[in-house]
Amino acid sequence: MLKSNVLIFLVSLIFLTGCASKSPTYKKGNHISDHQLYQLYIDEDGHLLHPISQKIVHDEASYIEEILNNFEFHRKNNKDIVLTIFIHGGLNTFENAKSKVEFAKDKILSEGKYPLFVSWNSGALTNYGDHLLLLRRGVKSSVLGPMSSPFVLLEDSLRSIARFPASTYNVLFGQNSVRISNYSKEEKAASRALREIKTQGFQIFKSSKNTGHTFKDWMTLWNPTKLVTAPFVDGLGTGAWNSMLRRTDLVLRKDLGFEGESESKTDTAVTKFFTKYNRQYPKRDTVIIGHSMGTIIANNVVSK
Repeated sequence: MLKSNVLIFLVSLIFLTGCASKSPTYKKGNHISDHQLYQLYIDEDGHLLHPISQKIVHDEASYIEEILNNFEFHRKNNKDIVLTIFIHGGLNTFENAKSKVEFAKDKILSEGKYPLFVSWNSGALTNYGDHLLLLRRGVKSSVLGPMSSPFVLLEDSLRSIARFPASTYNVLFGQNSVRISNYSKEEKAASRALREIKTQGFQIFKSSKNTGHTFKDWMTLWNPTKLVTAPFVDGLGTGAWNSMLRRTDLVLRKDLGFEGESESKTDTAVTKFFTKYNRQYPKRDTVIIGHSMGTIIANNVVSK
């Protein structure tokens, strides 16, 4: 059993529902929104963005202090409250990130946990744009990037053409659930295990809704949209993925860190928050939930 005071749950699910009363500590007259008390949004350069105006927050210390003050208010009412960090995955826009706070914040509070949403710009278009126009060898270049962008686009296009057979095969066979259930080694092994359990006297109950193969199972065989777009997603998506992977690092370290600045000068608001929180509450458990690519960030948080 892990003795660390950080409990990591790397969960692949879309978050919670429900509502509860808002914190009485701050009112609208204070010009502090709920998003400011429960969200740290980091942009593509590692800067903290205001969750309403989308502008860079220059006074990160005050922003972090407001969150800690609000946490302390809830802690006085519930000494066992647990800071619960949720980090979303790739392909999330600014609005998606905001909606997750609105969707889940009150429900989490009602369960005796203090939610803090660590958000980052992982939208597909903005990441591919960085790959195409700016990023060269992992560093942004406002001169070399645009000049070389036609060659990068050509390379991505040729990759899409070259990958056409493999991506088409993957749609028809690799992702088709009927083929997977009938032919994959994993499914066959699971079926054998179930038969073995039944011979030992165990009863296996299945949902009454499970009627076998349905249209949803078969549709990947003839889905024209998926077949047509798969090569482009395969070829062009590589650059967007690499850009998103780079941005997972920028949640904890600003872009200036790639240009030689010292680590102390490039800590993001997320890093500063964890540093201050751990000093104020050194023996409190923390739950970190990473969804999809958010698990990469969660691992980086624990490592740092």
